[in-house]
Amino acid sequence: YSDVKLGVKFEVPASWQKSEQEISGGRRLVIWVDPKDPDTNCFVAYTPVRGDYMSLGSFGPVDAVAMTVVPKAPNLKSKLMEAKQLKGNYFFDYTVQSEDQVARHLNTIFAVVPGEMLVTFTSQTTEERFSDLKPTISKGVDSFAIGGK
Repeated sequence: YSDVKLGVKFEVPASWQKSEQEISGGRRLVIWVDPKDPDTNCFVAYTPVRGDYMSLGSFGPVDAVAMTVVPKAPNLKSKLMEAKQLKGNYFFDYTVQSEDQVARHLNTIFAVVPGEMLVTFTSQTTEERFSDLKPTISKGVDSFAIGGK
């Protein structure tokens, strides 16, 4: 996948099905779903930011941002395994499980196009399948680049 205008690039399995959605407030979502397993997908979300948001530091340090990425709610189990800076972006590895659902394993990257856009890239699957799909998910995470980074 390549967004030439914003310089966002990452690898997605060719067999995954792509769809796009415009969301209110100038936000946009591009989603890919594994046709063999709808519980396995990835997406990139674009959220416009104010012109003075020039870096991820505008959102706070990685540990503070992790508290907003990993959901906390009654009847919801979540666990943050890792939060770090990766190639100038924030990376989060975590699990989430609601009361009536199977546990999900997610990898999320936060990146900023200075003064324009917050870009979040998330890959997810069930916790049960994560170890089998980790090479595919890691390939997407490792290939993520923004603005030539």
